[in-house]
Amino acid sequence: MPGLTIEFQTVFATMVKCPTILSLVTLGNLAPGTSAAEHDSTCGQFNVMALGDWGAPLDTNNVGTQAAVATIMGMWIETYNSYSDVFDLGDSLYWNGVIPTNVKTRMKLSFEDVYPELHQKDIFWSGLFGNHGLAGGAYLCIKNDVNISTLNPTRVACERPDDVTDALNQHVLGQQTYAKYNKLWYPKQPFYMRTFTRNDIVVDVFFVDMNSARVNGVSNICCQCYGQANTNGCEAVTIMDEKRCADGRTDIVKACSGVLNAWENESIKMIEEKACSSKADHKLLLSHYNVLLHLTDEKRDRWIKVLNDCGVTLSASGHTHGMALQAHAGISFITSGNGGGRPSEIVYDPVVGNTVWKPEVANYGFTALSFNKTNVLVQYVVVKEDSIIGSSKAENKITGFEVAYSFSLPAAKSSQLLPVN
Repeated sequence: MPGLTIEFQTVFATMVKCPTILSLVTLGNLAPGTSAAEHDSTCGQFNVMALGDWGAPLDTNNVGTQAAVATIMGMWIETYNSYSDVFDLGDSLYWNGVIPTNVKTRMKLSFEDVYPELHQKDIFWSGLFGNHGLAGGAYLCIKNDVNISTLNPTRVACERPDDVTDALNQHVLGQQTYAKYNKLWYPKQPFYMRTFTRNDIVVDVFFVDMNSARVNGVSNICCQCYGQANTNGCEAVTIMDEKRCADGRTDIVKACSGVLNAWENESIKMIEEKACSSKADHKLLLSHYNVLLHLTDEKRDRWIKVLNDCGVTLSASGHTHGMALQAHAGISFITSGNGGGRPSEIVYDPVVGNTVWKPEVANYGFTALSFNKTNVLVQYVVVKEDSIIGSSKAENKITGFEVAYSFSLPAAKSSQLLPVN
């Protein structure tokens, strides 16, 4: 399908920015929030951008690719001035996430300075954790020394099982803490639900944790291979490797995987309790991992069943650094993991289900979702092909964005996909 090319220089009639009223159901003690927008009763849909894997390591060329995606996001909201929120699909801060003592500095460099156009328009960010938000690239535990407040705190092997739980919570608290410094950042939790209401349109969004996933999830986080002296072959190390996983400490592995399994179990419990009883027009599952691509067969089938039982027909995720639309059992699965934090790639096909669309050439971008009373329009937005992406924002020459593919999904439970030409 030919892409829809939109030049940044072209003048468009902008859409009116609409209010988004939020309520919150969560296991924490967080208060309901309201996203900033003018209260215009003529608005008729809820518009949001979604992207994953965007917080580039500060010492890599992907600082430029992240900036390129940020630029077209700014162009998009300048053209369509009705977007109020961003859904962050995880791996927001490579390689290892943040802790409360260094989050402010890192977020200034990787968030505030990179997305100024979105901040100027009070775009709210809500998200979840991927493996690289939970120290998936190093040792999990952190030494309380002179480096504790730096961008590179001293990481050490966890000595006791209790240290593992404390360290995981420390990384969760890191991104939660940032909400104290920036009103646009929602304090992430491993799993929670938010309800977005626009006039009579109701969208229930379920943020869930799947870091127990077999593909670079539990093994990356719990084996901590990339923190060891020998990192050769770390990609293949799993929690079944009793010698290399967590330096052979099976008690550490058990404690870590136990926390991640519990988060996933609580996520499923939340879906069963909240999604099954939901009367919302739309039910959206957000996770870092794709149910079709990254889970064991047993976990995949468990998620498919609960999503079908509860009428959740749309899911968005990252982790694989590309874009795709895949479908199975009446559920549409969006991959939007090419947010610029790592080199982009082509999404592989699932073992069950089918690939409806994926680009022929790897690219960078985000996904735009527009919910109205009867359907949701999904648009895969990418950096325009003739753009030049350098190793930094200053070296970039971004000419515009393209809609590489789009489809419409009915609000009612249905597997019908309606491509938009």
